Amino acid sequence: MLVIKDPMLVILETFKKDKKADRAMAHLDEFEIAVLKVMHSRKIYGANHKRFETVMKSGFPTHEYKNVKSAIESLIRKGYICWYHRADKSIQLNKELYQQIETIIKESVGE
Repeated sequence: MLVIKDPMLVILETFKKDKKADRAMAHLDEFEIAVLKVMHSRKIYGANHKRFETVMKSGFPTHEYKNVKSAIESLIRKGYICWYHRADKSIQLNKELYQQIETIIKESVGE
């Protein structure tokens, strides 16, 4: 049996998919985007994990460590960063959100 979708629903579904990265980027501040850029450029996914402090010290000025730490904690809550070993404070980017993270970074560079 052939099921025909309402054309308006199809348009809305494609609109929602296009705006997915825009909505995600609207919720990220400049420090969160910078942390994503640093971790993505170093391919910190999966077994390639880094300690919390290592990411904080990778290219950020010392007077901004507090903001970077809160950005990392916020990204953990939002699901962009996962714990690899919580006891060791090792973190990694969420592999399932690779495409979304890549889109966010490309859009932030284009600004």
